[in-house]
Amino acid sequence: AIADIFCLPAATAEWRQLSLMRKQLSHVSLLLAEDSSEEALAIAVLLRASLEQPEQLAALVTPDREIAVRVAAQLRRWGISVDDSAGTPMLQTPEGMLIMALADGFANHFAPVSLLAIAKHPLVYKGDGRLEWLEQVRQLDLVLRGPNEGIGFDAVANRISDYIADKRNIDSGVETTLPEFWQGYAATLKAFDAAENGSFADIADTLQKLASVLTENAIWKGATGRQLATFFEELAACDTSAIGKPGRSAMPAIFTELLSSQVVRPPYGGHPRVAIYGLLEARLQQADLLICAGLNEGSWPQLPQPDPWLAPRIRRNLGLAAPERNIGLSAHDLATALGAREVILSRAKRDRGGPSVASRFLLRIQAYLGDALASESDAVEFARLLEIPEQPQKTLKPAIMPTAEQRKVDLSVTDFDKLMADPYAFYANKILRLKKLEAVDAEPGYAWRGTIIHDILHLWATDDKCDPDKLELRIGALLSNPAIHPSLRAMWQPRIAESLRWVAAQTQEMLDEQRKLIVAEADGYVELDGIKINGRADRIDRLADGSLAIVDYKTGQAPSNKAINAGFALQLGLIALMAQEGNIRDVAGSASVFEYWSLTKRSKDGGFGQIKSATALKEKDNKIAAEDFVSFARTKALEAIRNWITGNEAFTAKLHPEFAPFADYDQLMRLQEWDGREPVDESKVQ
Repeated sequence: AIADIFCLPAATAEWRQLSLMRKQLSHVSLLLAEDSSEEALAIAVLLRASLEQPEQLAALVTPDREIAVRVAAQLRRWGISVDDSAGTPMLQTPEGMLIMALADGFANHFAPVSLLAIAKHPLVYKGDGRLEWLEQVRQLDLVLRGPNEGIGFDAVANRISDYIADKRNIDSGVETTLPEFWQGYAATLKAFDAAENGSFADIADTLQKLASVLTENAIWKGATGRQLATFFEELAACDTSAIGKPGRSAMPAIFTELLSSQVVRPPYGGHPRVAIYGLLEARLQQADLLICAGLNEGSWPQLPQPDPWLAPRIRRNLGLAAPERNIGLSAHDLATALGAREVILSRAKRDRGGPSVASRFLLRIQAYLGDALASESDAVEFARLLEIPEQPQKTLKPAIMPTAEQRKVDLSVTDFDKLMADPYAFYANKILRLKKLEAVDAEPGYAWRGTIIHDILHLWATDDKCDPDKLELRIGALLSNPAIHPSLRAMWQPRIAESLRWVAAQTQEMLDEQRKLIVAEADGYVELDGIKINGRADRIDRLADGSLAIVDYKTGQAPSNKAINAGFALQLGLIALMAQEGNIRDVAGSASVFEYWSLTKRSKDGGFGQIKSATALKEKDNKIAAEDFVSFARTKALEAIRNWITGNEAFTAKLHPEFAPFADYDQLMRLQEWDGREPVDESKVQ
């Protein structure tokens, strides 16, 4: 029957004349899975079940490396370590990954991501001091969060000093021993960093020595370590003078190419009765249960690759094998496998690329056997049972009730928007003190842009006395940081420069109108109901009539009129209250103007910058009058304090979602599990 299946195409017409007794392969069955993940788990189930039969040998044969890796991983859930004859690529081993981490670090001048990747590697200082080492690395991780502010070891040292000196990070857990730790770690890496101008052989030798120091020679232990040591010995014996001085950027590509051919095979096998073979190894092995997996086009058989140098006719004239020869070898391998005592053929309807097409060999088998081809469905059902999740429990909208002592937290003028709109987010931020961590070496974003603009305007107002010419110099100096990617500099610098020029022009125009800037980035406070509220005024101007103008710089859009009128934008009013009570240094008086200076692009002319008043300028404006704005902010702030700080209101998640665009704590409050699934009170539906 096997010979009939793999006969020449012309002979397939005789299949109709064959007797039904001949067209049978009782020991062959087909496993059809919905996707490649289900196929791998079903195969693992079959291999595990085979171990219940005494002395039975089971093997998986597949040319698809992804299936082999998945099956090996699934078998580990039962503690079965299977021998994969293809081995493990060196680049996927911890030892190989450390070598590549060192090469990447060398290429990018040991940027923060590379520094942490090396320091956190499981082989680095894995001895008795591992816990202390990791504790310091975690502290370094906190420091290196956010956009990179410099290049080199000195820049990291400066970031550590600034972070520890910042009073806002007192409770962050950063220890004062971090500078000493960094000095030792940096000194170890500097030896490798200094090899920049050396030859490739010098760099490779330095890398090898650095790996030895960082791992205390643990990288050379075991089968993988011995093979890696042999690799470096052979590399040192080679003549690499042709490479010359490759430079930093070429090192990752060079070591990737050199290590990609290295495959680690353990000196001893895995489980004695389970194995995974490629097609070539399977020709020399026998098993009681043989599972032929990945029977899809492109996998078994693999599609022939065209010769980039010789046309097919030229290959034939030269007596070279045709590219299609491997298809015949794949058919031969499958025909040989069908001679085992028990054979299971498997394929998945879908793989990671989408719907798959059954192998031409499998289609032949199905056409030949028809209904006589048995189906292996039990393994698929067992695989699905293993993956059934637990019954989901209904999640209710969080409404936390902390104690009175826990509610006593410091407040700032920017906290009230979050406190009233999303009390749970305020609870997570101020009471639990959970802060969102930026990515390490993050790309500069809008928060970075806002900090940059505030810093420039502060220095321009205090040190430069609002001199327009000096503003340009500050813009150029701040954005010349070499750590900023050129593409980001090209994108941000024109925007920031134009918006700040607009601020300078507005300031000059207002100076002509007897409106003068008196303080910038000024701190203040006010007490309400015994609770101290801190705040920082971006800018306060003195008007011609002696009253004050409170200005808040916005790098994004200003709050909507609806949010202001509803009391979800109290910052300007509370800053004015601080000034009114004389709690801002060098400022005294009542405010009559409340403005948002938005540095975004104008829709009318495409320029940057526009002023929006938070209060009514005309009687028909649907806004709060300027004379009532401070008392309105005070009333709303007192209401929030008495509800959640000195009161006993629950900190409910997304209490007013229309005014709660914050998303930092959505996962913590499990927003997607209850939002939109809450019962509707019909009595409140109009």
